Amino acid sequence: KEGAYAFALPPSDRERLSERLRAGLETGGAGEGAEEDDKDRLAAIGASGDGAYLSWYLEIVSGSGPVGLKREAVKDISNIKEKSQYFTGDQLEDIRIMALAPETDPALRRDLVLLLGDYYLVFPEAATAAWRAVAADTSLDNISRAFATDSLNHLLKEDDPLPDVSEEEWAAYYSS
Repeated sequence: KEGAYAFALPPSDRERLSERLRAGLETGGAGEGAEEDDKDRLAAIGASGDGAYLSWYLEIVSGSGPVGLKREAVKDISNIKEKSQYFTGDQLEDIRIMALAPETDPALRRDLVLLLGDYYLVFPEAATAAWRAVAADTSLDNISRAFATDSLNHLLKEDDPLPDVSEEEWAAYYSS
């Protein structure tokens, strides 16, 4: 969709940003403020709601780049307008795996758990299974587990108790 949106990055800029993200924005040469600049560029692309960038967003989320960029890519995935046209069960499985991976940053995990709600619109059974897996995994942070349980309770009219989340956990969540 070349040129479809005036604010979209030209292909050369997208490629350059992709290369930087794949490289994990190593400090050598990234420069002061590079991550914020890249987040702004990513947000501008995501504002279009264009699903054509979905595989790129997923590449960013699963890559080695900074957590802030990954979280922005998750927001961009959620902004996609024609979800049923672009979302796949394989993508949902990748999101489930990342949400359950112990090495996933807790802030990113929470975003991924919330993103399951977007996939629920297209794949309700698979999203439900992913939420159940997160809710049941006591090695994960309590906020991610609470989001998963709350989604199940709300959407499926269940009444499972939410995990206890401490004041410190909520404070850390609200400051991230």
